Amino acid sequence: MKQYQIFTVLFISLFLFLNVGCEQKSSSSKDNARFVKDSEGVITDSSTGLQWFSGPDKIMSWNEAKAWVNSLDVDNDNWKMPTMVELKGIATGKYGKYQIDPIFELGSCCVWSGETKESSFVWVFHFPYGPTTWNVNTDATLNARAFAVRSPK
Repeated sequence: MKQYQIFTVLFISLFLFLNVGCEQKSSSSKDNARFVKDSEGVITDSSTGLQWFSGPDKIMSWNEAKAWVNSLDVDNDNWKMPTMVELKGIATGKYGKYQIDPIFELGSCCVWSGETKESSFVWVFHFPYGPTTWNVNTDATLNARAFAVRSPK
């Protein structure tokens, strides 16, 4: 009975070690840096040239996200809410359940897009599964947060 318990503990420990190690790997290592964060928190994507800034790690409505992006004053200006195409471009398909490089510090599944349709329909990007449908209410939170993006300076 004790051998079985020891084997079980070792197996579970190895499994957790391997899975946690995989989730914490980042392309932002010095060897192959697609995303690099500077001292002000601006993340540069070497593949597209776009610069990103992760919003507060809290759930917010689309209106709150837009207000945060509009008030952002980090490393000059020209920040905007990202499009669905821009958000899809940073979804890597690896790095754990959110499938985005850990450098973005995404603490929830979704990020608001700046794309609108008419006056009250907005997009939200769901990182584990990709784009979702239009959201009817810009005041709903939908477990989403804000990112800001801009073209290179």
